[in-house]
Amino acid sequence: MVGVLNLYLDEQLNYGWREVSFIVAKSQGHGKNHAWILRTWILRYLKQNKLPLHYYGQWSTSVLNHEDIAQAIQLQLLEKASSGYLCAQDVVDVVATPAIQEMLKHGATQTSISHCTAQRWLHKLDWQYKQDVNGMYVDGHEHEDVVQYQEAFVRRWMEYEKRMVTYNHDGNISSAPHGTIIPNSHFQLYLITHDKSTFYTNDWHKTKWVHLSQKATPQQKGEGALLIVSDFLTSDWGPLKHEDQYVCTNFALNLADHPIGLHN
Repeated sequence: MVGVLNLYLDEQLNYGWREVSFIVAKSQGHGKNHAWILRTWILRYLKQNKLPLHYYGQWSTSVLNHEDIAQAIQLQLLEKASSGYLCAQDVVDVVATPAIQEMLKHGATQTSISHCTAQRWLHKLDWQYKQDVNGMYVDGHEHEDVVQYQEAFVRRWMEYEKRMVTYNHDGNISSAPHGTIIPNSHFQLYLITHDKSTFYTNDWHKTKWVHLSQKATPQQKGEGALLIVSDFLTSDWGPLKHEDQYVCTNFALNLADHPIGLHN
């Protein structure tokens, strides 16, 4: 604006209003549109006594737009996540490290970020806050010795199943042994399953920040206390009992040396 007025009001120069605005716009690397803006600002000031406001220092680009800085932060976050639980505070701590501060150095001012900014950065770096997905081991299930064992087990199981009462999904009998029981011959078989559930104390976070590149892995056992609930179950009788006590694993192992009567 000052440049336009200086040239236009100079009596030694013979420039027109539009010509002056275009010269100043070109000197600043702009074109006709900016020349029109300059004339508009000047006319507004003359009519309304209002100057245009500038926004220098009021906007900024994200630090993560700098590829080297984003990669350095990402590597430290991946290293942290590989050894434990990752949270937004870890991003704040990573930014405060000397290595990142050296990359962010601006004068003598230390650059820091808030907890909310850390959460936004995690999203921008392709992290998602969600429940971790457990994987499973699959390698080895098609090995030759494993396949042979499975085939032998299935053949023997089909022979056993002929002497069992089987049930469908509705709990109704689908098949039963036929014929009469002959002394000193095979008796009816009852399938006994070992049902075990393990309950761990809350010694890890199941909901956490997970990177999109991370694949599901088998969940390791926690280091805290745990409770194991174990039962031997049958379709005909339910949980096995000895007197008033449910049968557990150690109890069942002792039956080989000390047979006792079991009931439902």
